[in-house]
Amino acid sequence: MSRQVTATLTQDAPILVSLGNRPATDQVAARWTFAGRSHHGLITAAEGSRANSTMRIWVNLSGDEIRPPLTEADAAERGWLAGAVTFVVALAVLFGAPGLVEWRLNRTRMRHWDQEWQRVNGAVRDSRNT
Repeated sequence: MSRQVTATLTQDAPILVSLGNRPATDQVAARWTFAGRSHHGLITAAEGSRANSTMRIWVNLSGDEIRPPLTEADAAERGWLAGAVTFVVALAVLFGAPGLVEWRLNRTRMRHWDQEWQRVNGAVRDSRNT
C-alpha cells in the first residue's frame, strides 16, 4: 500500500545540464511526515528546486519514499508489451517445436542407419576374408 505525502526540500537541487527533452532530476535531501513520524531522506527533485520548497512524493507504510504507482497509460503499455512478447514466444514454440522434434528424430535415424551400415560393412568384410 502506498500513500502520497508532502516533502520539504532541505537543500537546493543542483542545476544540471540535460541532453534531449527530458527534465534533469537529482537526489536531494528532504523531510516529510507520515503517520505522525518525521522522516528524512533523499528524494528525486527537478533541477533548480529550491530549499524549503515542497513536492508530493509517494511513501510505503513505513514512510520510506517509493516510486509512484504506474499510470493507466504505463500499465496499458506494459500489458500490450507482455501480450506481444507472449504472442511471439507462442509462435516460436508453435513453429519451432515441430522442427526441433524432426531434427532430433532425424539424428536418431541417422545414428541407427550408420550402425546398420557398420554391421553390413563388417559382414561384407568377413565374407571376403573367408
